[in-house]
Amino acid sequence: MAHFRAKYPVQENDKLLLACSGGIDSVVLVDLLSISGVTFDIAHVNYGLREKESDEDAHFVKTLANQYGVGFHLYNTSSFSAAKGGSPQLWAREERYAFFDKLIEEKDYLAVLTAHQADDAWETFLINATRGTGLKGLQGIPAKENKRWRPLLPFGREDIQKYATSRGLRWREDRTNRESDYLRNFIRNQISPLLQERLPKLIDQIQLTQTHLQQSAQFLEQYQEWQWNKHVHAVHGGWSLDLRSLQQEKDPAALLFLLLEPYGFNHLKDLQDLLMGQSGIYLESKEYTLTKNRECLELRQQEEKDENTYILQEGQLQLDSPIRLELETVSHWEKGSDEVLFADKQTLNFPLEVRKWREGDYFYPIGMQGRKKIAKLFKDEKIARPDKEKIWLLLSKGEVVWVIGMRSDRRFQIQPSTQEMIKITWRRD
Repeated sequence: MAHFRAKYPVQENDKLLLACSGGIDSVVLVDLLSISGVTFDIAHVNYGLREKESDEDAHFVKTLANQYGVGFHLYNTSSFSAAKGGSPQLWAREERYAFFDKLIEEKDYLAVLTAHQADDAWETFLINATRGTGLKGLQGIPAKENKRWRPLLPFGREDIQKYATSRGLRWREDRTNRESDYLRNFIRNQISPLLQERLPKLIDQIQLTQTHLQQSAQFLEQYQEWQWNKHVHAVHGGWSLDLRSLQQEKDPAALLFLLLEPYGFNHLKDLQDLLMGQSGIYLESKEYTLTKNRECLELRQQEEKDENTYILQEGQLQLDSPIRLELETVSHWEKGSDEVLFADKQTLNFPLEVRKWREGDYFYPIGMQGRKKIAKLFKDEKIARPDKEKIWLLLSKGEVVWVIGMRSDRRFQIQPSTQEMIKITWRRD
C-alpha cells in the first residue's frame, strides 16, 4: 500500500467510504485497506437488475463488512425504467454516486474509494475515442477527482487476480459481465484479449499515452483561460461571448469547443451549426443554455423551472413570492406601463393565479384582432430562450390577463362602462 500512502495521504482520524460491488476488484480493495490500517466503511448499491442474484450480492457484501469489522451501508434503488429514456448504465452511475455523495456529507467521510483498475481505464479510453471525444475524454479515469479516489488504477486485472488468489479471497461473479451486449463488455470480452495477445504491453503504453495527454491538457488549460479572458465578459446572469472577435481566430468552431466544453457543450458539429445559424437559436447542456443573440453568444446557467401556481385571493393586497405584485382598488385610470396593469375588476374572477408560461398558452392582445400564442409573442419580440423561462403570467379562471412585464389582454381592459378598477403593480427586484 506504499502507492496508496503516497498518493492519498490519510490522517489518523480520517474515515473513508469504500464502494463495494462484491466483485474481485472491490473485494481486493477491501482487503488492502484492512491490511493498511485505514479506517473505512463499506457501501453497496443493490440495483435489482438481476433480481435474486442482486440480493445475493448485497448479502455477500454485508457479510464481507462483518468479517472485516467495518460499517455497512446498503441502498436499494427504485427500478430502472426504459420508458424514461437513457441507459441502465448511466442510470446506475447516477444512482450510486448520489448515494455516495449523500453518505459523505451525512457521515463526514473524507472520500469514497472505487475499485477502477488499469483495464477499466483502457476500456474507457477506447470507448471515448469511438465517440469522438475531446482531449478530456482521452485522458482516462482520473485517480483523484474531488472526493472520489481510485487507488487501483495503476494495477491491471491480472495483478488483481494474482493478489486475490494469493490471499485466498472470495468474490462474486456477475454473469452479465460475460455477455457482450454492451460496448464495454464487448471490448472487454472480444477486443481486449486479441489486442493484448498481439501487444503484451498495451495497457502500459496506453497509460504512458494518457500521461502525455494529461500534460498537454495542463498547457491547454492555460491557453483556454487566456482565450476566455480575450473573448468573454461577464453580464448579468451569465457570460457573453463576442462573435466578432471569435471569428478573427483561425478556427472559431474549434476554439468555441475549447471554451465551452467545460460547460457541457461537447459536440463540435452543434457548435458549428450555432455559429452559422440565425439569432435566437440555442443549445442546452445539462446545466447551461447557450443562445445566439446577434453578434454574441449568451451563456447562462439554467434555473430550475418553477411549475407551481401561486394564488391571489380577493382582498389580498400583495404577493411576495415568487414575484412581487401589489394590488389596490382605484377610482381613476392612468396610462399603464410594463410594470403596471389597470383592469376592470368586474371582469376578474378571483382567486387570480400567477404561474410561468406553458406551451399552448394564448391571449387577446390590446390593439390586435383575434388571439395570439404566448410563444409567438416571444418569437416576435425576439425573447431569448433563457429569458422566456423568467416570464410570469397573471391569469383569471385560466385566462391570461397579463404577460407580466410585457402585454395585457384586451378582455380585461378599462372600458367607459367600467365601475371599479384594480391597479396591479409588478415590483422588479
